Amino acid sequence: MPSTITYPVIRRDPCVSDTYCDRSSSTVIINDPYRWLEDPDSEETAQFVSEQNIISQAYLNNIPYRTKFFEHLKEIFNIPKFSCPSKQPNGKYYYYMNTGLQNQDVYYELDSLSKSTDQAQILIDPNTFSEDGTVAIQSLNFSYDGKILCYSVSDAGSDWSTIYFMDVATRKKLDDVIIRTKFSSLRWTTDNRGIFYSTYADALNNTTSNNTNSVTATKNENKTEEDKDTNKTTDKTTNEVPSATIEVIRTDIQEVYFHRLGTPRSSDICLARSIDDLNEHFFSVETSDDGQYLIASISIGTLNENKLWFLPLYKSSDSIVEQPNWSKLIDNMDFVYNFVTSQDDLLYVTTNAQAENFRLITINTKTKEINEVIAEDKNDLLEDVTRVYENYFLVRYLSHVKSILYLYEMETGRQLRKFDLPIGNISAWGDQNESEIFIRLESFLSPTTIYTCDLAQSLDASVTIFKRIEFNGVDLNALTTEQVFVDSNGLDPSNPVKVPMFLVHKKDLQKNGQNPTHLYVYGGFSIGIKPFFSVAALLWIHHFNGVFAVVNARGGAEYGEVWHKDGYKHKKKNTYLDLCASTEWLIENKYTKSEKVSITGGSNGGLTVAACANMRPDLFACVVIQVGVLDLYRYHKFTIGYYWCGEYGNPGLPEEFEWVKTISPLHNIPTNPTKYPAILVITADHDDRVVPAHSFKYISQLQYQLGETMNRLGRPLISRIDVRAGHGAGKPTIKRIEELSDIYSTTPFSHKNKNIQNSSFSIKVINLVLEMSSPREKLIKNLQSLCNEHGLTWDDQLSNDIPRKWRVHGDMLLLPSNRCFVDSRWINNIPSDQFWSTVARSFGSSIKRIAFEGPIKNDDFRSPNTRLVLGNDPWINLVENGIKFSYNVDKSMFCAGNNTERMRMGQISCVNETIVDLYAGIGYFTLPFLVHGHARHVYACEWNPDSMEALRRNLQANHIDEDRYTLLLGDNQLTCPVGIADRCNLGLIPSSEACWPVACRALQAKGGRLHVHGVVNTKQDTHDQWSENVRYRIETLMRDIHHGENNYKCEIEHVERVKPYGPHLDHLVVDLLLTKISSSS
Repeated sequence: MPSTITYPVIRRDPCVSDTYCDRSSSTVIINDPYRWLEDPDSEETAQFVSEQNIISQAYLNNIPYRTKFFEHLKEIFNIPKFSCPSKQPNGKYYYYMNTGLQNQDVYYELDSLSKSTDQAQILIDPNTFSEDGTVAIQSLNFSYDGKILCYSVSDAGSDWSTIYFMDVATRKKLDDVIIRTKFSSLRWTTDNRGIFYSTYADALNNTTSNNTNSVTATKNENKTEEDKDTNKTTDKTTNEVPSATIEVIRTDIQEVYFHRLGTPRSSDICLARSIDDLNEHFFSVETSDDGQYLIASISIGTLNENKLWFLPLYKSSDSIVEQPNWSKLIDNMDFVYNFVTSQDDLLYVTTNAQAENFRLITINTKTKEINEVIAEDKNDLLEDVTRVYENYFLVRYLSHVKSILYLYEMETGRQLRKFDLPIGNISAWGDQNESEIFIRLESFLSPTTIYTCDLAQSLDASVTIFKRIEFNGVDLNALTTEQVFVDSNGLDPSNPVKVPMFLVHKKDLQKNGQNPTHLYVYGGFSIGIKPFFSVAALLWIHHFNGVFAVVNARGGAEYGEVWHKDGYKHKKKNTYLDLCASTEWLIENKYTKSEKVSITGGSNGGLTVAACANMRPDLFACVVIQVGVLDLYRYHKFTIGYYWCGEYGNPGLPEEFEWVKTISPLHNIPTNPTKYPAILVITADHDDRVVPAHSFKYISQLQYQLGETMNRLGRPLISRIDVRAGHGAGKPTIKRIEELSDIYSTTPFSHKNKNIQNSSFSIKVINLVLEMSSPREKLIKNLQSLCNEHGLTWDDQLSNDIPRKWRVHGDMLLLPSNRCFVDSRWINNIPSDQFWSTVARSFGSSIKRIAFEGPIKNDDFRSPNTRLVLGNDPWINLVENGIKFSYNVDKSMFCAGNNTERMRMGQISCVNETIVDLYAGIGYFTLPFLVHGHARHVYACEWNPDSMEALRRNLQANHIDEDRYTLLLGDNQLTCPVGIADRCNLGLIPSSEACWPVACRALQAKGGRLHVHGVVNTKQDTHDQWSENVRYRIETLMRDIHHGENNYKCEIEHVERVKPYGPHLDHLVVDLLLTKISSSS
């Protein structure tokens, strides 16, 4: 690895500055030479981004184990992930689930708890919204009757969103679309006729975008109902999300609107504006459970102290008018008031008024009389109250950053039970109209477990496991978690506090001061960091024998608003001093030393670690700053940054300028330090919350000021700038894995300081690379040991006999026949069972069976030619795109290369469609049409009885009702139905031409869609030429079949390249739309 980095020369403009006034009324001039980087759209900024990414990628690419760490992380990241379910008025259950590596979580519907989650149906799959997986669901909410789902969607991580509405029963989208909304709670009126949402003044005047999607959606806003009718098919099958622009301008004047379904946005009713005495205030609105009130919590920016207003709704949206008469129940901002529920004239509210740890009270909407329901607990923090089963409360407390859950009686405030749950982070769902509750729990060493309990059975009913995620990526039994409390003097040494810190490490950790240690911190905005399950941190601990620490610094909510206020405004430095004290504790107690300490934080946490790097550069080896707030002189001038003035201070005010000037990371980089940590800055070009200019200017100043110094120290100053990503929410899974891999690869590598003895580090790198070796490398190593054990001399012939290609389906390893393990010495010298078990073990603990694959048999069925060498059961079970497949490896095939096409077919909405699958096989396309496309009925034609048997099994395994499919065994030219299909799939290669007439006859007389597979020789035809030839011949066939009675037009909708099929051969699919036209046309 080069010892120096040549940093680019970044233009500095000496003429740009801002003027401030300090407490003494003196004028302070702050130069801002990189102001030009605040323009994200300029060519110069684009060039800057490109140059920075070149530097960072060059550095990251030289980390010897980075790729292997990424591959290993991706492998163990592939476990299911579930959200806490909810039960809706339609009696069904809904939750998010990710099968493991899906870019976005999918929203599922489950009919009954008696059914397995494998039987759940997809309600919304945001992975179908964009090709790169960067369009995400931001929030959603059901109408009171459960018939309509309202959901907001954002592009590239933007805070801006587009709101859509879906008929839950039919899965069809309604015509209503609301673009340019922001921070909306999507609350419904009880008559199910409309929602409340938030936006900002002039939002619709800034809809310029970098692709055509936004144009489509914007036009749809202005369509008449008649215009919309002409495009109903398109509107109901796609999510035309306005593509996010790179926005940095300040977003002023929040507005709250009511939208009534079926009406244009221009008639939406504005209920509140943040103007005049409410300037820079933030409205958060919600409807009461009974729909009687619209509740508004009004705060100054992100501060928690709030006013509490309400608006009677009289259970009808007709009562909503412009400039409504809000009732001001609490009209000061001295304390926090969180609305819970309502009963007649009483609002139930948690508050810290006269209760630092919060209590539950009622406020009478008519008399404003306050009564206490649940008194303050002097030891534990009241975190959350949820009304359940009509007359009860689920009450969650936080006790030294660990959750405790209770059941209380609503009328008396009496505690009825404590739920017996493991220690961890608890979230719960319940509804006043439902007796069932769900509890989600996770901790540092426990992935998600979801419990359920039915209070109708008994208020003491035991909790049962609804879903438990199994994780075998690393040995969790070898790890332990401990919580320590660190003395931190902070700004007032006479009054030190105990700062909680969680530590995760191996049980056999030696406290010798040599362990790599990674601290995570946030410390702001009254947000507590509770135990969480991090696959990346666990893998890092496993490979580097590291210590992962979470510091619960002041500024968070771990002990309520008192803890928050001790780390904000003029006390903000307490947050940084807490982190430094925690690091010193780890060093003093021999967990690590400063040369092996890395710290990381995101957003406000990015500010925290950057400030600590400036305050104590001697204490850390590496600092990772994710989307950090780094320019505290100008943060309030961008998007919603002014909301944070209550947290950091307003630099425009002399007194608060004093707070800012000593902590702003951009302006407090030390001059000529003898020590300074490696810096990895991570940001994203579409971050419209903490705009990327913070990171751009900061890394520029670092490289200018400390570039030579850091080259002498052998530590980098690099920035990793993601594209089509935002502040973090909605980031695709693969992007998250890549980012985490870079963080956890950089932190130990940056410990290799030029002034430190590196021999032990080099040994660790070598061992780590070996440990994360590919299966083939592990196989060679294991077989060499096995040969040595049995007296077989290892030579080049044996080495060359090791497989270089293989496939893994389920728990079976498939090896190419006659291309590996052909040397007779293997079996002649080593017992067969021991040999094949060793091979299986080299490919991971999940491999239980091994088979050889030979050439496809030359029979009518193109049958596979396989031979089992380990195991006896030839049936393979696997899950692809959430669909269960099984097949007999001796009788049928499964082509992994067609995965993208199977996924594409599943992304087509086939609701109410009848489909003919002419070459069904084991259900390659039949199942995606039924499971994900929600087709009404599929006729599956297949002439191989073994494949038909597998198809039958797969339909049952995926819980497809029998009335949704018909299985037709035999020659499809004889079995295929006529005149019934909306869509026909011809999935045979190299050519399905023999059955093109069969497919045309299968379509309804009005026409329909065909998906025609084929192989094109690219030396003879281009893709377009081949597709046009297919189109012309299909159109001619359709006309001939109907003998001129009907004229047909055939159009190409899409051409998909599935995979290469051989030299100069491509497997293509052309999507065709056949439409009957009048003879006059």
